[in-house]
Amino acid sequence: MKALLFSNFELPDSCANASRVFAFAKMLRYIGWSVEITGISYKNNMALSGTYENFPYKMIPSNGFSGIKARKRILALENDIKEYLQQTYKQESFNVIFLSNIYYDFSKCFIDFAKKYKLAIIVNEVEWYEKNNEIFDGFGGKIKFLKNRIALKNIHVKMKNIVAISSLLGNYYSDRGCCTCVVPTILDMSNYENIPHSTNQKTIISYAGSPAKKDLICNVILALEYLTLEEKKRLEFHFYGATDEDFIKVGVEKNLIEKYKGIIICHGRIPHDEVKTKIAESDFTVLLRPDLKYANAGFPTKVGESMACGTPVIANITSDLEKYIIDGKTGIVCENETPQSCAKAIQRAIRITKKQLKEMRKETKNMAYKAFDYRVYGNLIKDFLRKIKY
Repeated sequence: MKALLFSNFELPDSCANASRVFAFAKMLRYIGWSVEITGISYKNNMALSGTYENFPYKMIPSNGFSGIKARKRILALENDIKEYLQQTYKQESFNVIFLSNIYYDFSKCFIDFAKKYKLAIIVNEVEWYEKNNEIFDGFGGKIKFLKNRIALKNIHVKMKNIVAISSLLGNYYSDRGCCTCVVPTILDMSNYENIPHSTNQKTIISYAGSPAKKDLICNVILALEYLTLEEKKRLEFHFYGATDEDFIKVGVEKNLIEKYKGIIICHGRIPHDEVKTKIAESDFTVLLRPDLKYANAGFPTKVGESMACGTPVIANITSDLEKYIIDGKTGIVCENETPQSCAKAIQRAIRITKKQLKEMRKETKNMAYKAFDYRVYGNLIKDFLRKIKY
């Protein structure tokens, strides 16, 4: 049996969803399937083929048309995708098409192709954007929003098979008659073995990634205002993938960054391979998100990656996090996403002894093996593939 994993983004690691695609490729190989992995390159300087995690992949190039010419780019890409599907299937047929980030555009060519050759389509469902997301700004954004909702509520339902990243999305599509299974963030835990931990004098709390409005970084930094001077002396925040300017762009006041210069340490972008080491060297990572549909529909990859490193997470509960972040064992649960609630969690983190932290690291790593390693979901995916609809 063979699956085509087709994604509307650059490969191999341009985003969290790209990493998820390769984890699914490993899972399918683990249960005896073969895979073909293909993405779309929107950047002219990118190599259109390569190997990642022992999987060859390729990309279909897109022209750079935007604005009023964007429609021209979409039509050209659609023709290229149709041609690619025909040629690939002719060389070696596949049984299912696993789609990631395919919403309105290009969906018809996949539906038509699957119908012609009696193939099943599986949608990798990971997002439900809020209406006020900046990607929907302006007149063009309103059109993009309508297309997004038509895809989520109609087109994906017609595709019949959903692998959802959260219970919210799983229940939504199951209630609409889709064959559905829920798979959270998945990783290859063999990539997280033998990562050394540090014994730090201060409590080191880290955040890795580009700050965006969906992660309430402002509230994390504002939490410092509710700590005593002694507590601040015992604390450091390390941010990987972000600069001071990045924080200012998402609403952090410049004077606040300057005020806490010795506590807030921005490292900017670092090589991807170094992120795991830096997270493992930290005592905790932190993540705050609002209790909104986008946060409950998605699942933060940062949490899975932190726990895989054996680093407990400070977070408020959204999505399915309550299953994995166990207060006092695999992390510290914030009552909500406010700075005050985050400050209380930080105060608890500062008071944790080295012995207690060592035990928390052990519990956290064990949870990651049980919850996020791709091998754990082999039987679930086998059962799902036996039930998929054509």
